[in-house]
Amino acid sequence: MGIAAIWVMLLHIFSELYPEIHIPLLHIVIERGNLGVDIFLLFSGIGLYFSQSKNSDVKQFYLKRMKRVVVPWIILSAPYWAIMTVINHESIPDFFINLFGLSFWIKGLATVWYVALIIILYLLYPLIFRIQQKYGTMAIICIIVFCLMGNILLLFAAPGYYEKVDLALARVPVFLIGSIWGKVCRDQKSENKLEMCWIVVYGAASVLCFLASSAVSHNSRSVGRLLYFLGGTGVGIFIIILLSIVFTKWKLSLFKSVFAFMGKMSLELYLLHVFVRNLTAKSGIGDGSSSMMKVVIMTGVFAVSVLLAYGYCKASLFFRKEEKKS
Repeated sequence: MGIAAIWVMLLHIFSELYPEIHIPLLHIVIERGNLGVDIFLLFSGIGLYFSQSKNSDVKQFYLKRMKRVVVPWIILSAPYWAIMTVINHESIPDFFINLFGLSFWIKGLATVWYVALIIILYLLYPLIFRIQQKYGTMAIICIIVFCLMGNILLLFAAPGYYEKVDLALARVPVFLIGSIWGKVCRDQKSENKLEMCWIVVYGAASVLCFLASSAVSHNSRSVGRLLYFLGGTGVGIFIIILLSIVFTKWKLSLFKSVFAFMGKMSLELYLLHVFVRNLTAKSGIGDGSSSMMKVVIMTGVFAVSVLLAYGYCKASLFFRKEEKKS
């Protein structure tokens, strides 16, 4: 999760804050940083399966997601959207539409599209889990096929709207694959070989989509984007397995500590980094500066985002402890 968070942050900084800055060798890796989102979604699916397996109480599930996701999202987003409402001369209804992520689904405003998607997936997950438990993995595979068909249908039926929301809708299958993977990790039974086969098959197919996306984009940008987003599943699976092997084989204690530190506050880091980056760009800081100065500013944006996320997490932990005492 920590590695994925850093990867996404690097993409936002180098591709969207000052896109003219290129660092040889790293550029190819950095511009693929949106694959970090696929890693987030895989782990979300795995984690939610574990959570529901331990405690199937739906009320407790929603309360936990409310505290862990919705509360930080609203608290951290409100100041940003208040500032943007004033800057853009928008109305109070616009403020709330933006705050609750509805602007992504209505207008395609992708500022925090990941949270807008994950909230819906979390709301649906107890139902998904029950289907998986009652009807097995094949039921989830059928849902994935339905999602794929829905993406293709919407792509050709409403291409204008689909282009606004494709980066979210095309990522639903990776979350569902994460739920299947969660069953494999949780149960660790010999009969799970079939589930693992489905993960490997889907992962291999999505990697082919990823490799084909660039060539297809020359003829159809929208189809190329769909293949690229679908391809993130296989790439995410490969990266997770590769990193698991690396961190199992070698100690790398310092790196593990840094990545674990970043991973524990990945949601807060994601939100605050997007907001700090956008406000930096909106204020014109660094415009006309030298490349070196822009790199310094980008490093500062990264550092400020980490410090703010850490401060929020420490403050929320303090208040939770005080709440338990009282």
